[in-house]
Amino acid sequence: MSGSENVSSENNSSSGCKDLAAKLSGTFIGVARIKHRPDILKVVRDGIEYAFVDAPKQLSFLEEAVLHFVSKLTAPDLSDM
Repeated sequence: MSGSENVSSENNSSSGCKDLAAKLSGTFIGVARIKHRPDILKVVRDGIEYAFVDAPKQLSFLEEAVLHFVSKLTAPDLSDM
């Protein structure tokens, strides 16, 4: 693969990850947000941990995937992190 093909592949993967995270996080609305709070917290915590395993290379994962789930948490949940 050439350099430009590799960048294009990474951009497609990044876009796909962002789209999937937006769709999945969109299922946690209303009562589902409360019911699945522990699952959302796990996604966010594990996502943060994953992003810092190979920082700075994987930090974009925070914006692409984790950020969509952070918006589903309450202020007290965020302050506990």
